[in-house]
Amino acid sequence: MQKTAIVTGKTTKMRPVSEQSFTVRRFSDDLTRILRERILTGDLGVGERLNEVKLAEQYGISRSPVREAIQVLAAEGLVQLVAGRGAFVGGFDADEVRELGQVREALECHAARLITERASESDIAELERSVDELEDTDPDEDFHRVLLRLSRNSRLEQLGTSVSAQLRLARSRSAQRPGRLAEAAAEHREIIAAIRTGDVDRAAAAVRAHVSAATESAAS
Repeated sequence: MQKTAIVTGKTTKMRPVSEQSFTVRRFSDDLTRILRERILTGDLGVGERLNEVKLAEQYGISRSPVREAIQVLAAEGLVQLVAGRGAFVGGFDADEVRELGQVREALECHAARLITERASESDIAELERSVDELEDTDPDEDFHRVLLRLSRNSRLEQLGTSVSAQLRLARSRSAQRPGRLAEAAAEHREIIAAIRTGDVDRAAAAVRAHVSAATESAAS
């Protein structure tokens, strides 16, 4: 078990951590990021309980930041809070995935319209890089994060990011159809091409087609 020094005022304490080290800025932010990734990669499975005491011991922190991290993940829809029982990793059935897809479609179609109305060459270049850099792995999440951010609407970005995280969880638990990643990359390029033309209807339609295909893939 590794140990790391956590400085509080003038007192230096040695506390154990497992595989991750925490900065002194905000333990809850670090833990939220770590637990989110563990959930999305399947390291923490659907229905698995998030025990505050054990997590605090594992990462060498108090229970307060653990509780804060769990609340954030619950707000994102990745964790379910059950009264009297605790917090559990969430999961989604096919109908719930399709409902999430409908919400994502509404948010991202509007984001595409906002971007298309005022897209600069640097905006388009950033979207293209998000596809190029990850085309051989999973371009979907990075592309959608960029799409939402370039809408320059912080509330839209916040809501869209939360829905995307939930769909990513659903997709990580489903069998990916062979060739879907290549199709997604091609769909991303069609969205970019539509944005470049300045045609807001074409851009929204391209996003709608892509989100619909991605949702059905995750729901299968």
